[in-house]
Amino acid sequence: CQRTVLSFSIGMRTLKLRKDFLAFRQDHSPGLSCPAFVMRVRPVSGALAFGFIVTRKMGGAVQRNRLRRRIKEAARIVFQDLPVESPKSWHILFIARKALGTVPFTHLMDKVRQGFETLSQQNDRCTRRG
Repeated sequence: CQRTVLSFSIGMRTLKLRKDFLAFRQDHSPGLSCPAFVMRVRPVSGALAFGFIVTRKMGGAVQRNRLRRRIKEAARIVFQDLPVESPKSWHILFIARKALGTVPFTHLMDKVRQGFETLSQQNDRCTRRG
C-alpha cells in the first residue's frame, strides 16, 4: 500500500481573517500547552489551514517575525509528512510563548509532532461521541 503525503511545496494555507481566529475562542476547541507554544485544533468543513499568533509581548517586530518563521517552519516540516488519511479538514492555531526563541529547533519539532498526535486522538474521541 503506497502512502501519499500532503505537499507543502507551493506553500501552507494560513488563516488570515480575524473571524477564523475568533472561532477558536467561541467553540472552546481542544488545546495543548507547552513552554514554547499553545496549539489548538478546530475541525472545519474546509481544507487544512494554519494560524500563527505572536503577540507584542514577545518583543519588537524583528523578534516577532523571527519567532513566527520558526514555528511556521517547524509546523511545515512536521505536517508535510502527514498521510492523506490524516485530518485534512482542521484549522490548527499556534500561539507563541516566550520560550519559543530559546527552545532547540529539533525539540520544537518534537513538541509540534506530539501535540498533533495528542490533539488528533482527543478529536477522534470527540467525533466518536457526538
